[in-house]
Amino acid sequence: MKHILRKVIAIATVVTMLAAVPAMDAQAAVVKYATYTNTRFTYTVKYPTTFQRTDYSSGDGTKLVSKDRKAKATIWNSYGKTGKRSGKTVVATAKKNRKINVEKATKTECSYSYKIGKNTIQYCYVFIKNGEIAFQLTYPTASKKYYSAAAKGMMASLKKNK
Repeated sequence: MKHILRKVIAIATVVTMLAAVPAMDAQAAVVKYATYTNTRFTYTVKYPTTFQRTDYSSGDGTKLVSKDRKAKATIWNSYGKTGKRSGKTVVATAKKNRKINVEKATKTECSYSYKIGKNTIQYCYVFIKNGEIAFQLTYPTASKKYYSAAAKGMMASLKKNK
């Protein structure tokens, strides 16, 4: 009888654990955002509230580090490059240097990523009439679901600056 009871408890434990995994994955993709506003160049970008922010003293952008210090990001802008770069040219240059996964590459925006060790590096650019606004996000590949969602939200907020 004890043998059967142990099997039932073991099966119930496994079923409970398996049922909890999708719930944890669903929660991992929920991202809450704060807003970085660059007053010098008048643009805004949303970033995950799990990051702590340190603005550059020059006013050119900001650095972000996750509270657990496992992920980091940089948001920046470049002005005066009108017509010299596009999403397609940025991706073409990146492809020369490493194997990348291209999510999007158009004249006005691009997004691509690559892996180094246990980390994923994500770049996103939006090209505006007088320059570009971009971010680079580095995160543990094991946390891809959360940070991919974070990158999509950040990219959507970049596009609003066009």
